[in-house]
Amino acid sequence: MEAAAMLMELSKPIGKKEVTSLASNSLNSISGLIKLCLYTGEVGFRAAWITEIIAHTFPAQFDEHVDEFVEAYIILKNQSAQRHFTKILMELTNGKRIQIHRLLPAVETIIETTFEWMINPQTPVAVKVNCMDVLYNLKETDRWIADELRAQIEFQLKDGSAALQSRGKKVLKKLSRCKRKF
Repeated sequence: MEAAAMLMELSKPIGKKEVTSLASNSLNSISGLIKLCLYTGEVGFRAAWITEIIAHTFPAQFDEHVDEFVEAYIILKNQSAQRHFTKILMELTNGKRIQIHRLLPAVETIIETTFEWMINPQTPVAVKVNCMDVLYNLKETDRWIADELRAQIEFQLKDGSAALQSRGKKVLKKLSRCKRKF
C-alpha cells in the first residue's frame, strides 16, 4: 500500500479486523509504516498497532526491517505507539527470535531509551511493564542493567498500580533466579 493511501487509512478509526487486513496488505511497505509510527496521535498509534501485528504474524518479513524499527524506537514520543513498540522489542529480545548482536550498535541507546520510558512518571503503566521485560531480556549485555533494573522496579513497586506490582514482582523473581550470574 502506498504511503499516502496508508496515511489516509490510518487517519480514520479502524478496528482489529481492519488492522489485521492492513497488516497483511502492508508487507511490501513496512519501512513506510514504521515511519508513520512516528506521527503523533491516532495515526502513530494505529501504525504501531499494525506494525506489531506484522512483527508477530510475519516475523521473517519484519526482521528485515529491524534496523529501521530500532531507529524509530529510540526517537518515538507517542506513548500509545510506545506500548506496541515495547511489545515488539520484548519479542525481538527474548533470545529465541533475534540475536542481541543484531541490535548493535544501538543496544546502548535502546537500553537508555527504555530506562527513560520506564522511570518517566508520565509513561503509561502498560509501557512501563513492557520496559521491565525488555530490560530483563537485555540484562546480559552489561552487568549494571540487572542491578539498575532491580532498583528501579523496587522503587516503582512502592506506589505502583496493580499491573505494575504484578509484572514488577515477576521480573524481580526472574532476576533473583539468575542473580548468581551477576
